[in-house]
Order: sequence, then structure tokens, then C-alpha cells
Amino acid sequence: KQSGLDYEKQLKSYGRSPLQAKDARTGAPIKDISRVTQVWVEGEPRVGQSLLDCVPDPARRAELERVFGLVLAEGQAQELQSVDAGGRHWLMSAFPWHHEGTIRGLIYRVTDNTAFAGIQNQLFQAQKMGTIGALAAGVAHDFNNMLLAIRGNLSLALMDQLLAAETRERLNQVDTAAERATGLTQQLL
Repeated sequence: KQSGLDYEKQLKSYGRSPLQAKDARTGAPIKDISRVTQVWVEGEPRVGQSLLDCVPDPARRAELERVFGLVLAEGQAQELQSVDAGGRHWLMSAFPWHHEGTIRGLIYRVTDNTAFAGIQNQLFQAQKMGTIGALAAGVAHDFNNMLLAIRGNLSLALMDQLLAAETRERLNQVDTAAERATGLTQQLL
């Protein structure tokens, strides 16, 4: 356990650490971090500027401070996801920096996850369509079974030699409609 003074010192030290970011595709350090921090930043951040100093929104700053505090207190990596006004998806990861067996500070990374979010959304849409297709096939199968019963009973009724001509004509119309409905359900299957 850390004393309150040690924790406060660490909290201040991570708030003064410079911004560090890596390109999500290449892993190379990004020198122009202004494009990486758009999700939280108003204006132009400068290399070496604290990440918290770049966050004008108090709610966002409090969220980052909470995440940084968890990393420092528990030693476990944490992640935050956000979407900026332009629709870009950002992932901010904070990791504890261990030195000589103790947590000395934070290492954090801001990654543009827009492409990943787009692919993930496409996967969710495909899964939804698959589910809807399976549901439609199940309903069509059950409906087809009912139509089979209707058409079977119509065939038996039409075999009756004592059936009036007008009734026979109406039953033939019902059979024709049931045959068309069977064709529609076959398209769904």
C-alpha cells in the first residue's frame, strides 16, 4: 500500500510526463501528436506537454485522472475508448511503468482505432443479418408445414364426388393461393 503523500507525488509526476503516441499501423513514434489527441484536445498540443494539460473538458480530464490513478494504485493496465466529433474512434491505453520493483509512473498510448471500429461494425451487421436470415428460414419452414396441411386437406375435399360445382371452384381458388404461398416460402428457405 502507498501512503497518501507517495500517491499524490506519483499522481503529480504522471500529470507532468510528456505525451507519447505510436502509429497504430507501423508502431513508429508520432512526432505530430496534434492529430492523435484530437479526441480530447482543443487547440494545438505541443510535444512534451502533459496529456492532462491537453484536456480542457473537466469530465474527460476527471475520467483520465481516474484511469491513471487506477493504473498507479493497482499496477494494472487500463483502456479508454472515445469517438471525436469527426467520427474517429480512439483508444487510449495506460500502463504502469515499473522500475526496480515499484511503479514509478505511467506509459500511455493513444491509438486511432477508426478502421478497427468500422470492421467491427461490419461484423456486427453481418451477424445481425445472419440471425435475421435464420429467423426468416425458421418462420418460412413452419409456415410451409401449415400450407402443406391446408393443401392436403383441400385435395381430400376435392376428391368428394358429391361436392357442388360452386364449392369445388372456391376450393380450387384456395388451393391456387396456397400453391403461390408455398412458392414464396420456398424462396425464403
